[in-house]
Amino acid sequence: MTLAVLMLAAMTVVTCGAVSTATGTVTVKQAVVDENLKFYRVLDYVDSTCSYTVTSDFKPFFTAKSYKTNDEIIAYLAGVKSNTAAARDLGRELGEFAATKNVAAAADVTVNAATYTVSGLPYGYYVMAPKLPGNTKDAVIYSLFKLDSANAIITNKLSVPTPEKTVSDSDETDKKSNIAAIGEKMTFTVTGKVPNMSEYATYYFEIADKMTNMAYVADSMTLTIGGTDVPISTTDSTANVYGKASGNSVNVKIKDLKIIAAATYDAEIKLTYKAKLTSSAEMGNTGNINEVKFLYSNDPATTEKGESPTSKTKTFTLGIEVNKTDSKGDALKGSKWLLEKGNDRVAEIDGTALSKFDWKGLDVGTYTLTETAAPDNYTKMEGAITIEIVASVSNQVDTDGTYPLTTYTATVKGPQGYVTKTNASGYADIQTGITSLNVKNFQKGALPSTGGIGLYVILGLAGAAFAGMIVVLIIKKRISSKEK
Repeated sequence: MTLAVLMLAAMTVVTCGAVSTATGTVTVKQAVVDENLKFYRVLDYVDSTCSYTVTSDFKPFFTAKSYKTNDEIIAYLAGVKSNTAAARDLGRELGEFAATKNVAAAADVTVNAATYTVSGLPYGYYVMAPKLPGNTKDAVIYSLFKLDSANAIITNKLSVPTPEKTVSDSDETDKKSNIAAIGEKMTFTVTGKVPNMSEYATYYFEIADKMTNMAYVADSMTLTIGGTDVPISTTDSTANVYGKASGNSVNVKIKDLKIIAAATYDAEIKLTYKAKLTSSAEMGNTGNINEVKFLYSNDPATTEKGESPTSKTKTFTLGIEVNKTDSKGDALKGSKWLLEKGNDRVAEIDGTALSKFDWKGLDVGTYTLTETAAPDNYTKMEGAITIEIVASVSNQVDTDGTYPLTTYTATVKGPQGYVTKTNASGYADIQTGITSLNVKNFQKGALPSTGGIGLYVILGLAGAAFAGMIVVLIIKKRISSKEK
């Protein structure tokens, strides 16, 4: 009896007989925004006697455990030490009982901040049942706490690491979508927060990244936690932090996040690496997805793992297509071309056997297209064609979590008479990502003009007109001489 009295007293922190309000507030720290919290009152607090009595809703729970009297129940609860496996198991059992028996919650709230306060709860002994937003399969980790004064503070024991991914290149920094050329190095950044690991003896954490039409740049992985560099072993799979890049995936596995000193609650986890678009890249508005998710310990009682939602980036790439024709518009093979961007040589194409050829995987910018050799018996295009490609990405998220390509235009300038649009709508097609143009070659002796008549024809007509003028002048002169 003495032991029971001592344990009962341990659960009471107010002074007997003191005046107190009937309700108090509970402040929940480390809450997850949009998670649901239910508060079930297991014991009522009796103000006049500074003691607890089991509620009618939960009495069957204790009776099933062979604790029938109120004193036996209080003694049982007082004997369960805080922050132990026994306390964790008890919380789970109480929470599951409440859900199964449809016990009415004293409060049912949806969290909108990392620190959340619930007011108006009657004094008592509670179990808090959290439910994370979305369709997570994480175990529910319940919290037991007493509310017998104006305010109680508890730390939420449940959190889901959520990744956020961005891409950077020579033109853009930390974007959800970008426009890049094939072979251009891009930097991908994955960030997240160290979760609440207080209930775990060890904590597994993995960053699982999947690329589409991209190739990893060797030795480009770096990891920081809380701003501190964390070495990644790429050769020893038994190391606590092991990183591997193979095929279209990049994975970093941390066997125990808890033993990393910098891994304090809410510290930033940051992985960066570089990758390039490959020649298999999708052109235009389809884009090329790069996505990441976290795998992590999600139940202190088991080795099961949870899986976070994915975070994605999308990389767009563009191209130029040339349809080579003769002056009549018929396909013509045999020319050679050079494509440059500024002072950089992009590519050359030998079109000896081609009448249509393209350069795929281009970024935005101004390009120069020069014919280096014309087909036999045709004149080479004098000068060059300039193609200014302009494109932009929306700031409105698409259904796949990335940002779509919203504008794509091309301004084409070239020697008059040589270049025409492929279709009436313009040179650029946002769906295919291709800037398409027709380029003519003219047979020797028939240079182009704005009217489409060979220059030599015009010169011939001009010569004939000039000769006619001379004849007229001679006739006039003879007439004038006769008159005299």
